[in-house]
Amino acid sequence: MASQANLQITDNRSCYNCGQQGYISRFCPLPDKRLNGGHASTSTALVQAQPLVTGPSNVQGVAVGGASYSNQPNGYSNKKYSLRNRVSTLKDIVGRIKTKHDADEAKELAAKQETERRNKEKEEDERRLKDTQEREEQHSRLSQELSKQWKKICEKIDKCDQEANELAKLREDVARLTRAKEVVTLVHPINVDTDTMSNLRSEQEEMRAAADRRFAVMEERISSLTKSKEAAEASAELWKAEALWSGNKRGSIVLETPTSHARSRLKGTPRQEASIPGPSSVRTSRRTNPALKGIVDRHNMEVNLLKEMRLKDANGRIEAEKEVEKLKAEMVRLEMGQRQKGTNLKKRLDEVAGASTCKPPCPSSKKKGTAVATEVNDRDALLQMEKKNLCRKNKEEVQQICREEGIPYTTLEPTKELIAARRVEKAFGVDDRHKGKEKSSSVIEVTGGDSDAVERDDDADVAVS
Repeated sequence: MASQANLQITDNRSCYNCGQQGYISRFCPLPDKRLNGGHASTSTALVQAQPLVTGPSNVQGVAVGGASYSNQPNGYSNKKYSLRNRVSTLKDIVGRIKTKHDADEAKELAAKQETERRNKEKEEDERRLKDTQEREEQHSRLSQELSKQWKKICEKIDKCDQEANELAKLREDVARLTRAKEVVTLVHPINVDTDTMSNLRSEQEEMRAAADRRFAVMEERISSLTKSKEAAEASAELWKAEALWSGNKRGSIVLETPTSHARSRLKGTPRQEASIPGPSSVRTSRRTNPALKGIVDRHNMEVNLLKEMRLKDANGRIEAEKEVEKLKAEMVRLEMGQRQKGTNLKKRLDEVAGASTCKPPCPSSKKKGTAVATEVNDRDALLQMEKKNLCRKNKEEVQQICREEGIPYTTLEPTKELIAARRVEKAFGVDDRHKGKEKSSSVIEVTGGDSDAVERDDDADVAVS
């Protein structure tokens, strides 16, 4: 009975307020007709509604969904079919609207891209035009500067030519006078003083030497001006080749020039087989500029010459330093030689005359010790100074000193010590502090007419006046 009752129930789940399927009047978004005087809504707009939740039935033969029955009335199926048609119609309308919207957006995007492309092309054209104008202005300015420099060079060359012409005229005058002098000498021999002739010849030689020097200076100036002209032309051609090079980054305008395409000196030559001439060898031969190569060669020659001159100056400075050191050593030796003690003549004469009532004072041992200590200090100071000077010298310099002073060379350090000892001996004499001190008798002769005392020692003879 219960199952039969369920099968006879009709699906009346439409909204009581608006009559649409899928929700009840509690969730209807339209105003309630009971509040508006009982007038039902005549709107045909579809309102999005949440489907009703249905649970499974315990009766066999009934569908799981709450709205799906095996035996549906015709009214419910018609309503469902009309709702499906309306949904499909709305989907078609929404699809067409979306398609039109997408097409409009695509048109707007294409128009925007076209505008950006046109603006970019316009900016690129303006930049190219600006670069072309700058390049033309720079080329004209460089041409003006080169023309000014060329005018100056031409003026200097003309001036040198005029001076050369004057020199040629002077030489012609000298030759003419010489020929006239020879003719006069042959026709009428004249007795001329030898001094006068020598003076005239010396003056003539001086004039000739001055003219030759002037001519040499002019030739040097002409050669220097020619070199500067060639360098200026080479730099101008190089700049032109760089500015008009097809691969320049400042623009894509390609201009052909009849001059060389070399931008700079090649740092290396690509290796290519001799039997198979490739494009690299052709490109290298085309990019090589003989004028620039000559300038580079002359620059290298100047650099090598400057290096040689610098080495010569360094060698001369080293020789001068050696001479200064020798002079310093000689001055020290002379200063040490001037410190020798004098001889007390009165004491010598008193000893010769005999005993006297006045006893001569005894020599102070303190003074003797002071003099000996001073000499020892001077000797040690000179020895240390010589060792210090020789310490900075190498083997070749020490061998040169040995050859000059006649000292045999053994090894470096002992030879330096021997040289220092020899120099000290030359300045102070042989050091006899470690030898035995023996007193030697001396004989003094005094003559009546002389005031000189001669002391003959066993070791050496010293004349004192």
